[in-house]
Amino acid sequence: MNKMLFAAGAGLAALLAMPAQAGHFLGTYTTFGGAPVSASIAFTYDDALNAVGGHDILAVSGNVDGDAITGLLANPDQPNPVISADGRWQIDNVLFDGAQLLDNWGALFTTASGVEYNLWGNAPGNYTLASAIGGQYGPGSNGNFAAAAVPEAATWAMMLFGFGAMGVAMRRRTAVAFA
Repeated sequence: MNKMLFAAGAGLAALLAMPAQAGHFLGTYTTFGGAPVSASIAFTYDDALNAVGGHDILAVSGNVDGDAITGLLANPDQPNPVISADGRWQIDNVLFDGAQLLDNWGALFTTASGVEYNLWGNAPGNYTLASAIGGQYGPGSNGNFAAAAVPEAATWAMMLFGFGAMGVAMRRRTAVAFA
């Protein structure tokens, strides 16, 4: 029984130790004053470092003031900064490790109502979220973007397997006596 449990655990650990292809960050933007007021944004990014030392953003989801984010507007020269296709924004769609997740080029995305948003970093803890509506710049605001990494599914599976293995080990060592 112990050999079977060990073999199953070793096989699962080997499977879960395979490198992940994408990471996830979930962040909340809150304005210091102005509009947009708030946003909940999830970035999916490539785990590998790109040529500029960051991670290519692969997808974005969430909402801005309740307006659902529908997608990332592509950077045709990823990861190098470019002017967006409509000429309004300077973007790179790159996420960085450290205190400032986005540089001053930022990430460009659209929402269900057709608004384009560019979120970029000014300094650690200071970001700008600006909009463009129908070819014209809309409101923008400075605020904070607090983000945390979202654990991979493999991390959760490994943790649950570990708890299960500890439970099996404890159960085998504990003798239960009934009167």
